[in-house]
Amino acid sequence: MTGLPFLSVVIPCWNEAGFVAAFLDSVLANDYPPDRMEILLVDGMSDDGTREIVARYAEREPRLHLVDNPGHSKPVALNLGILEARGDVIIRLDVHAVYQNDYLRQCVQGLVAHPEADNVGGVRRAEPRDEKLLSRAISLANTHPWRPATRSTGSARPGPSGSTPSSAAATGGTSSTGSACSTSASTAPRTWSSTSGCGPPAGRSC
Repeated sequence: MTGLPFLSVVIPCWNEAGFVAAFLDSVLANDYPPDRMEILLVDGMSDDGTREIVARYAEREPRLHLVDNPGHSKPVALNLGILEARGDVIIRLDVHAVYQNDYLRQCVQGLVAHPEADNVGGVRRAEPRDEKLLSRAISLANTHPWRPATRSTGSARPGPSGSTPSSAAATGGTSSTGSACSTSASTAPRTWSSTSGCGPPAGRSC
C-alpha cells in the first residue's frame, strides 16, 4: 500500500452517542496506513455524551481530532472540516455507519484509478437493525428498485465484472438511514456521488 495520498476523513456529527463508538471502532480498524491519514470529527456541540465518547477515543488515538461546530448545520460542519483538512484527498463519512476495514483504501484507490473523477461514490444496501416492522419498512424503502434515484448527474463507471456497486468504492459497511435501519455497501469502484464520498479538497459544501 505504498504511494497512497494523505487522507483526511471528515465527519459531521451531532448528538450521536448511540452510534459514535461503533462508528469510530470501524473507522480506526481500517487498513489505510495510519501515518497517511487524519480523522476530523466535526461536532455541533453535542449534549448527549457524544463529545465525551469522542474525547476518550482521541486520548488514545492521535489520528482523531474533535473540531467544534457551534451550530448544528451539516454543510457548515463539512466546510469547517475541509478548512481543517491537511489531506490530498478528503472523504466524508456519516456516523450512522459501520465500515469494513478496507473501506477507506478502496475509496482512495478508486479515485486514483479514475483521475478524471471529482468524486468517488456508490450505492447503499439497506439492512434492518432488527425484525420490527418499522425497521423492515425502512430497509425496504431504501432498497426497493422503484425508490427515488439518489445518484448525481453524470455517468457511472462499472466496476470489475461480476461485482456490485459500493458506497464510496468501499467493500462494505453498515450505515444507518434511520433509527431503525442500516445500510451496507459492497465492492466495486464507481464515480458518482453518494452520501459517503471521496475526492480532492477542491471546494466547499453548499
